Amino acid sequence: MKYTTSQEAVNGWIRHLEASRGRSPSTCRRYRQLVLQALEGMEVERLEDVTWSDLDRWLQRLFFAGRATSTRRAAVAALRGFFDWAVISGLVPTSPASRLVGPPQYQAEAPHLSVAEARRLIYGPRPGWVPESPRALRDRLLCALGYVLGLRVSEVPALRFDGVQVDPERGSLSVLVERGKWASSDVRMPVADALVSQQLEVYLMMRPDWAASESPWLFPSARGARMHPGSVGRIFKGMVAAAGIQPRQRRLSFHILRHSLATHLVAEAGWETKEVMAWMRHRDVSTTLRYVHARERQALASRWRKRSPLGRQGRSPAAAWQAEVLDAVGLGSVREP
Repeated sequence: MKYTTSQEAVNGWIRHLEASRGRSPSTCRRYRQLVLQALEGMEVERLEDVTWSDLDRWLQRLFFAGRATSTRRAAVAALRGFFDWAVISGLVPTSPASRLVGPPQYQAEAPHLSVAEARRLIYGPRPGWVPESPRALRDRLLCALGYVLGLRVSEVPALRFDGVQVDPERGSLSVLVERGKWASSDVRMPVADALVSQQLEVYLMMRPDWAASESPWLFPSARGARMHPGSVGRIFKGMVAAAGIQPRQRRLSFHILRHSLATHLVAEAGWETKEVMAWMRHRDVSTTLRYVHARERQALASRWRKRSPLGRQGRSPAAAWQAEVLDAVGLGSVREP
């Protein structure tokens, strides 16, 4: 059978898969979509003009667009199957997909937010701004602590209300991260950013008036239960949309906060690699982290206060900001750090 267009050729291949290979309808639909997207994306008029470089560039586009490994693996299988069939059918002399292995990996920079985007997401319209609603403040702090402490999305729901303590020497707060991923023990992390620490203090004072005040979790659900990591991700996406942050070929998941913090500490604050790895609690230095005593971790917190990746921090908030907080949440005072 002679095919006049690429789409007709793809449809012929799909009929071959359904008839002789016994592929399921869902697999055939997926393969058809992937091959048609590839041929359309390469903008090649004739099948015989498609080269291995064209296919590789299209797979690179899938990779940098953040498409899942399973999708890219299916794309490689579909392209190889289609062009093998095209060779047998006499549509092309050789298969340009024969050299494809998958899913191919390409060197890519870790996606991260810019400093301006991180400030907008964590601080809101301006540094020191506090939402009126406890739930809105919960959502902002959820993102703020995710950045400042380098939390994984699975670690956020496990934060406990009684795990927050006050450092009497510095007047700031610290949070207990309980048995995070790959961790052999709990780790107490200082909330080194002054404004985030103050927002957390306001949240703790507002929380007794909330319906979920009896919940043991720092960030409970509306019913006071432990929040699901999926809910954390949805809250983050809502905060990102409210802050006007565009994807720009980045996958805006909660984990981008960890990437952003590590990038900013190295590029903006000048931290050494080992210091960043210690603060982030990376698995590769788990042995080293066992010997990072509380004093050394506090020294890193002091260094943060002197030179924050988000800009100059640590100054007492202005009187106007304090008055605004008092009017918004009805508190008698806001203790300075």
